[in-house]
Amino acid sequence: MPLRDADERAAVYLTNALTGWKSDVAPPKEKRGVAGQLHSTLLFPEFAEERDAADRVKREEKILVVIGNPPYNRYVSVAAAEERDLSEAYRSTKRAPKPQGMGLNDLYVRFFRLAERQITERSGMGVTCFISNYSWLDGLSYTGMREHLMSAFDEVFVDNLHGDRIISKLRAAGSSG
Repeated sequence: MPLRDADERAAVYLTNALTGWKSDVAPPKEKRGVAGQLHSTLLFPEFAEERDAADRVKREEKILVVIGNPPYNRYVSVAAAEERDLSEAYRSTKRAPKPQGMGLNDLYVRFFRLAERQITERSGMGVTCFISNYSWLDGLSYTGMREHLMSAFDEVFVDNLHGDRIISKLRAAGSSG
């Protein structure tokens, strides 16, 4: 659908995807500047309007498409209060073996859960597409994540490009020679 006028923007926002979803979480601290105007403590204050618009959409609109390339941090020691509980849904299982290890602390797991929550719990339909590492497909830490995703979505498609260092050494036929 084309934009209606020159002032209308496409509904695509530059945002921190892990924060700003809950209305009970305080926004970043602001300070008074020249002439008493509020200024965000953002690194680039020019992005304050973009952040506010994105936060409004996160809180008020149904999101039908979540696309991203989350960071592949192996372990994130400190999580913002709002994102701390995102991976909790993946820490227990009904039929799969209990998750082992620290893999659920990977930052990209929080992105998966956030997208799952927006599509399945808030909008009721939609599409999620992420570029991620390979470990969640077969790692022992991710048994609950896989089980949860398979029960939450009607269909799950994985396009595995074999970017894993070990697998990428194999030829298409599975041999290394």
